[in-house]
Amino acid sequence: MRGDKTKKREMESIYCYVGAKIRQIRLQQGLTVRSLEGLCGIHYGSISDIELAHHRASLAHIGKIAKALNVKIRELLPDKIADEEIQTNQELPAIGMGKAL
Repeated sequence: MRGDKTKKREMESIYCYVGAKIRQIRLQQGLTVRSLEGLCGIHYGSISDIELAHHRASLAHIGKIAKALNVKIRELLPDKIADEEIQTNQELPAIGMGKAL
């Protein structure tokens, strides 16, 4: 069971990292959540939930956000994940933080 808790914490930190990175880049570009919504087609509430790691984001959503921010998906992911091959339609593993978007 101890390994499960460690893996859950690791996944939570990945979602926090991705959300924080999206927010950082969005703010650097002078974008609001609403303006990012217009660029990527993802509801502003969902973007906010992703930035705050309240929900699991699919890589498809992360891909749309990356495209709207004009960055590569790998720039939004921690190095250990960015170095692995991940299909853009996969969902990051569940970590018990709500439903997938």
